[in-house]
Order: sequence, then structure tokens, then C-alpha cells
Amino acid sequence: SCCSGWSLWDNSNTHLVVTSILQEPFLMKVKTESAVKLEGNDRYEGYCKDLADLVASALNVTYTIKLVNDSRYGAIDRNSSTGWNGMVHELINGDADVAIAPLTITESRARVLEFTTPFMTTGLGAIIKRMPQSTSGFLMIFAPLSFGVWLSVIAVYLLFAAILYLISTYTTLENLTIFECFWLPIQHMTLQRLEMSPKSKSTRALLTIWWFFIIIVLANYLLSLNQFMTESEHQLTEVDDLLRYSDVEYGVLKYSSSYEFFQRSKKAAEARMWEYMVQNPHVFTETVAEGIERVRESDGKYALFVNSATIEYLNEREPCDTMKVGENLNEEGFGIATRQNSKLASRLNIAVLQLKESGLLFTLRNKWWFDRSQCNSYPEEEGHKHITLSKLSGLYFVILLGLFIVAALYSFEFYLRKKEHEKAIEQEQNNVHKRQGEDVIPLT
Repeated sequence: SCCSGWSLWDNSNTHLVVTSILQEPFLMKVKTESAVKLEGNDRYEGYCKDLADLVASALNVTYTIKLVNDSRYGAIDRNSSTGWNGMVHELINGDADVAIAPLTITESRARVLEFTTPFMTTGLGAIIKRMPQSTSGFLMIFAPLSFGVWLSVIAVYLLFAAILYLISTYTTLENLTIFECFWLPIQHMTLQRLEMSPKSKSTRALLTIWWFFIIIVLANYLLSLNQFMTESEHQLTEVDDLLRYSDVEYGVLKYSSSYEFFQRSKKAAEARMWEYMVQNPHVFTETVAEGIERVRESDGKYALFVNSATIEYLNEREPCDTMKVGENLNEEGFGIATRQNSKLASRLNIAVLQLKESGLLFTLRNKWWFDRSQCNSYPEEEGHKHITLSKLSGLYFVILLGLFIVAALYSFEFYLRKKEHEKAIEQEQNNVHKRQGEDVIPLT
């Protein structure tokens, strides 16, 4: 065993009840097949489970993990018989001997419990959904439309110019050069005054459809460009940035150490944040899991204040879509807790110090945080407000329909011109015959 020779307890028959709480990666239920049924401590895994094993070995005791009844860490509760809820209540009330959990050492808790030296040092930070890096520089003007849309705009432009040239070539109404056929759509696109006025109905219809196409694309481009410009200015790099944006909400776990931190903070920025949260109670969460789910579903519009150890873990878990905002607001630590004046306290403290000095706590941290990382890279494109081909599919259907109308108009015009041409030929022939008849001199 890693802790052999560390026995700090005289009675090997001692059995401890350890209260804890489910929170990744500190304590989790082992996932097994439905046919496999685990019992006792084997039902759990995680950092605190491994820590409890090491501490129990050091103290030469056995233990049973008991999940806290109300799923709370421990806050002052006037309705409780002990004045506290959560794991703090269970220790004071004698329902458990030890609390091994991500239980933050605070001044109010230290008044009613005894804590070991911190087995993990952390701090209060903010977690938010990871947003892609904004395109910067001159490339910003191309960002609103996807590469496929840019190609399609060029393709439609070339197609319309080619059709315009064909109409001009095979009709007597238009007399456009190749250059004019390519320049006329650009004049429509930039809303310039036309230097040449199309005469045939098919040409006018073609340019009307082009104008409709370019207006729709331009409107989508400008709206998307505005979103990109807003995103580039809406990057959260510091916790204080949360105060700058009224559309970004933030909250904490209800009745947690984070809740208490904001409640008691005297700093102006943190006091303003607490005032905002009190005025908007919907930002509080009942569990960390509920808060993280809200972060991931909010598209950067909700940040959760939680300990940085949890943030580091979540940032390494799929779908790899969260990030930390700025630096920690404070420095705090997780400690193993017992009742006041418990004979376990000093022995637990020595055990934690030995685990820390031996490097085993560092090994446990790497095991549950970084050795199991699921995020080798982060998605770059997800979240960008690109206008894609699929979003403009309806527009291309309208263009296709419009081209059929142009073809129909051109065919009708071609038919009319053919008839006029045939009529003109017939008229010319009649005139020739008439003149020939007049030129005949009658014989006498």
C-alpha cells in the first residue's frame, strides 16, 4: 500500500462514516452494466474516493461513504436544529464523523468545525461557454459569408453576365459589348445610375432578378457583419467585464461558499455583482451540474462562479466548449472537516500533510484532471454567425425560377421577332412583285 507504515491510529477496529457530495471529478457513481451491482464504497470513484482510501490507510481505519442528505455543502440555515445545512449539519449533528469533499474552508465554517490543512488550493473563478476567436483585420469583411456563399455569388454573377451577352448577341434590341455585359450587373449591385438602358423584356427581367439576388445577399451580409463586429468587441477577458455587458447574466451555487463570498465582499465590483444576483434570483443554481448545463446552453450569455478546480476539470471535458474568465477573485482551499474537539482532527491533519509532502496529492490531481483530458483541441468554427449556402437555399430557388421566366420571355420575344421578320420578308416580296408588275409594258 502507498501508505504502509503511516498508521496514526491505535484502534484498527475503528469505523468512520464519511459524508460527501456527488460532484465531478471529486465523487461520482461508477458506471457499470445493469447486470453488475456494486455495493458500499465500490459504488463510487473520484478524487475524494481515492483521498479517503489514502487517509483511511494512514489512520488504519475503515470507512463508509454516506452521501449528504440534502445535497448541500453547508451554509447557515435558521430552520435547522444545528443552525446549518448540508455536510456541516451532518458533522455537527453526529450523523457523520468526517467530511471528505470539495468543502471550502471559510471563516464561518471554521467556527463550528475543525479543518485540516487544505488538501487542494483553489480559488473562485467564472466559467462561461467558449466562443470562437473573432476574425480580425482585413479578413473581417469576408467573415460574414461562408466560402461557399462567396463562390456562389461569383458564379451567379458570371452566369448572369453570360446570359446577358447571349441575349444581346441574338436579339436586335440590345447592342452590348462583352465589357458592357459584365459591367451592367456591377452597376446594379452598387446601385449606380445606369449608363445603358436595356430595351428587351427578357434583359430587364434578368437584371431585375439579379438586383433581387444581390439585395438579399447584401442585407444578410450587413446583418452578419454587424454580429461579427459586436462579437469582436464582446470578448470577456476579465471578471469585471461581466459588469459591462447587460446581456450577460452570472450567478453562483445557492448557499455555497461562493454565495457567502459575494454576500460578505466589500469590494465595489463584487458588491455590485451581489446586488445584481439578489435582484435577479433566477441566476442562482441548486447544483453545480445545473449551473454548468445552463452555461453550455446559453451561448456565452451566462457565467457561473465556481471554484477554479471545477473549472479546470470542465474545460478538459467534452464537448470542450467552456473556458475560464480572467483570474480568480480569491484564494481558498478544500479541507477535510470534523466536529470541533474531535480526536480525529490532529491525526487527519498529519495524514494530509504526509500525503502532500509525498506528492500523492499531486498525483491524484493529475489522475482525475489532466490524465483523462478529452480536449486535445477546441472547435474554432462553431458559433460563428456565417451565412451558409443552406441558409440561402430559398434564394437560389427563386433565382432558378427567375431564369425560367427569363427563358420564357426570351422565347416569346424570339417568336415575335421571327414572326415580324417573316412578315417583313413577305411584305418585301409583295413589294417586289408589285414593282415588277408595274414595270411590264403592255403589247399593242
